[in-house]
Amino acid sequence: MNSGVHTLTKYNIVFTAIIFILLSLPIITIGYYHDGVFNLAQMILATTSVSFFILAIYLLINILNSFVAKLLIIGCVILLFFIRLGLSFVYDFSGRGFTSEFFAHLGWQSFVIGLDDYGYVLLVVVIVLILPIYLLLKLLAKIQPSSFFAPLALLITSMAIIVLFKHQLPEWRLLQAYSRYSTTIVENADKLTIRAETTTILKPLRHATKPPIEKDAIIAKVPANSKNVIIIYLESFSEILTENEQYPGLTPNLDKLKTENISFINKFSSAYVTVEGIANSQCGTLMNMDNSNNSLTSAAGRLPNLPCLGDVLHTAGYQQIFYGGADLEFAGKGAFLSTHGYDEVRGIKDWRKQGLDATNTWGITDSDLFAQALERIIELKEKKQLFNLTLLTLGTHIPGFVYDSCSQYTGTALRNTFLDAIHCTDYLVGQFIQNLDKYGILEDTLVYIQGDHAIFPTHDMQQLFSGQATDRRILNIIIDKSKNHLIADASKPTQSVNMVANILYLLDIQHNVNFILAQSDFAENTNKPYILTRYEDYYGLDIISNFTGNQQCSNLNSISIPLSYCEKTIALRALYRLGASYAQQHLSQEVCQLGVEIAATTNSHKPIVDWGNKNLSQQFYSQGRKFKEIKHGFYLILLDSQDQALSQMFYQGDNAKEINMLNNELVKENSRYLLFSNLTTKQLLNINLPNLPESFIQNRILYTQNTGTKIVSLFNQPYKLGLIDFIPSSCGDGFKLIHHIAENIPERVRFCDIQDWGPQQTVLGKKFLKQEDGNSAFWLQTDCAPDGSVIRIDGHNLNTHINLPIITAAVDDAVLITKPKVYTLELFHQASKQSIAIGEFNVITNANTP
Repeated sequence: MNSGVHTLTKYNIVFTAIIFILLSLPIITIGYYHDGVFNLAQMILATTSVSFFILAIYLLINILNSFVAKLLIIGCVILLFFIRLGLSFVYDFSGRGFTSEFFAHLGWQSFVIGLDDYGYVLLVVVIVLILPIYLLLKLLAKIQPSSFFAPLALLITSMAIIVLFKHQLPEWRLLQAYSRYSTTIVENADKLTIRAETTTILKPLRHATKPPIEKDAIIAKVPANSKNVIIIYLESFSEILTENEQYPGLTPNLDKLKTENISFINKFSSAYVTVEGIANSQCGTLMNMDNSNNSLTSAAGRLPNLPCLGDVLHTAGYQQIFYGGADLEFAGKGAFLSTHGYDEVRGIKDWRKQGLDATNTWGITDSDLFAQALERIIELKEKKQLFNLTLLTLGTHIPGFVYDSCSQYTGTALRNTFLDAIHCTDYLVGQFIQNLDKYGILEDTLVYIQGDHAIFPTHDMQQLFSGQATDRRILNIIIDKSKNHLIADASKPTQSVNMVANILYLLDIQHNVNFILAQSDFAENTNKPYILTRYEDYYGLDIISNFTGNQQCSNLNSISIPLSYCEKTIALRALYRLGASYAQQHLSQEVCQLGVEIAATTNSHKPIVDWGNKNLSQQFYSQGRKFKEIKHGFYLILLDSQDQALSQMFYQGDNAKEINMLNNELVKENSRYLLFSNLTTKQLLNINLPNLPESFIQNRILYTQNTGTKIVSLFNQPYKLGLIDFIPSSCGDGFKLIHHIAENIPERVRFCDIQDWGPQQTVLGKKFLKQEDGNSAFWLQTDCAPDGSVIRIDGHNLNTHINLPIITAAVDDAVLITKPKVYTLELFHQASKQSIAIGEFNVITNANTP
């Protein structure tokens, strides 16, 4: 009898061990490639409990029906195994696990792409799975329950452990994700309604019947003969600047490129400023540029959930880099590109760290820009990394910039800086393309050249180009040595927003994205094209002047081509509403867990704003630019219904135009925001803000949700500005005050601005500011620093010496700087754990290193 009991126990343990191994292998694989996904000890304990739970279930139900019990248990094991295997595939494919967005990927196309990527692996797994399933069936035939109570006790014990560590189980994560997905469908009903309504209205303008998917649902796969892409945005470059009979020989290189490649000579610009040209062409739509939004400085204005070119290429595995000569923060270019898939964006501040400085008010020379780009492209090609390198030139920005490497335009007797700038840009682009060809880059790289927008029809441009100055057509050249797809009518009217569709078509990328307006110029379309812009439209080559009118258009809910003034009004409104439905960011700011802290007074200190896990203190925009200096005025944080911060704006108290803009913003219907001011009561009394409640002059802080145009406070009682820490009203228990001190804020750790620091770049293995002990060193200049502060590099404290205004720190570079990359420097106060960013320290590859 004892021998039989031991035999049964042995079978039970072997059965459980096989299940444990089967269920653990996919999770171990995930943990090997993705750190921190699971707590290994807890996952092992939870999976062990699942294995014993399955055994207990079998022992209990086997009493009723042995065949059904075996079928259920084997089916359960196979299901759990494939859930876990599926999770490993999802992590391998997307770098993320089961999320609510995962379910948006489910569909036939996802299945086909999945089989293409993992078909052989799946086949091998199924074959290998035969053996353990066979062993489990053999073991099940030998396992018999010795009593009812022992399996029941095992069931209860294993269930308790499973509940305790359920967050380590893929099955639980899958259920959570589905729950979030289902909830999202309900919560997003208004968003989906907007998309349905606007898609119906825009049907005559669109080439798809459904609205675009959200960015997180993108599926993209590169072909076997994948290509890189180089995008060159030429500043203010109209089609009429090339092959211009009035100025012979002005653009010989571009003329030649147009002849030898493909150039859509009737490509109309949808944009009127640079950031609009970039955003529209990358996202295939018209961005809402109304009011003060033409800088795309707000997070919502960048439409973070709308799929754009960078997002698709990111999903397809491209490394994406933007090189611009100017300030990335101006008009929000850098933030827009970073939001939409670009891994690295470089502007004037980055070039200065490399010793390149601006030669004009905008940025570095185009000759330097092309040189830096060529160097990086060669480096990327050697690494065999698929890349998208996007360039934005400056030379043809009014009034025009000419560089030392360029010669003067002598095609006519007229001497003009802008003509010289055009001629110079032509030369630099020609040299760049020749260098790409010389280094073999063009063999597997698509080059897409396009004007960001047309020239401005200023007086000077009218003088140079007469009536052609108002021509909205922009230069467009596509260089593709494969020539596989370059079959199209180059004279047909088309639009700049099609760039994203053209590039994806020419790269042969399989994807599931349709864009709001963009379609490939290489697709067959017999309809006469209608081109919508913010001003005049184009129907074929005919100009439709429909952007002004005095009709009442409120009752119109459909459009037909060509658009009347009212139809255009309705179309643009629908277009912007559709775009705005992609404005909500998914990433939680954890505002309900961490709360909101505002610290501001009328003294000289800069306001401190912590919004959940985000520090917004230096994220406010004034006239399209972020600022670091102390400013006195009005700080406005626009919020969504869940109190996620969407954008932060600053309004100068002594600027009548900005105060008028603020007044309008305060009473927008259904808007939600927090507003505070560090002006004194006396100063506020002298400012005309009729839309603010009178109590604001005394309290200087307002947290509100507008009902219609009525301002309704979300505070539970009036609070004065000073130090206030609270949980917002949208959280589970509503508004909750954590801490409040009016006016007189207790002493907090304060850092002064970093005025200068160095070095900012070095070559790997090379000493910098070498010290007597052989270590390297950093230095910075600042007017104040809390006692006990240290300089840190990537989280490592350095031996720091403070002798204000100079702070120095020795670094053991042999230990802490071991590979080429960008390291983060900060000044860190150890007692309070607060810090201020110093900057990024760039370590580049030593050319002599093999």
